[in-house]
Amino acid sequence: MLLEKSPIYIVFIVCLMSIYALFNIKENVMSIKGELTEVNNQVQDEIDKIHLLKAELAYLASPERLKALNDEYVKLSDTNLAQMEIDPIIQDKEVLEVRRVASVKLRSENTKWRYKKGPSKYVTMASGKK
Repeated sequence: MLLEKSPIYIVFIVCLMSIYALFNIKENVMSIKGELTEVNNQVQDEIDKIHLLKAELAYLASPERLKALNDEYVKLSDTNLAQMEIDPIIQDKEVLEVRRVASVKLRSENTKWRYKKGPSKYVTMASGKK
């Protein structure tokens, strides 16, 4: 008698275990979907912020606005070719052509050129190296 009913008990226990496993899988999937939705919302928010910052940058860097700010506060003028100085180390044909066309002359030999050697002091101090 016990042998006849044992397969029914086994089938019943297996059914209960499969129901429990499916319920747990469903709950895990639901929680993962919730997390995925939250992450997608965060990504969309970041994309919107990037779009807004690009629009702000385009406005702030617009030539008309910068010219108006210059005229109001700084009052800088355009650079003339005669004000430019050509690096004596560079001996390109293009530089020589620019020098010839613009009649830009090298300054006297007393001009001290400052070439950057190595990292700046700020980078050296921030990195901790001396």
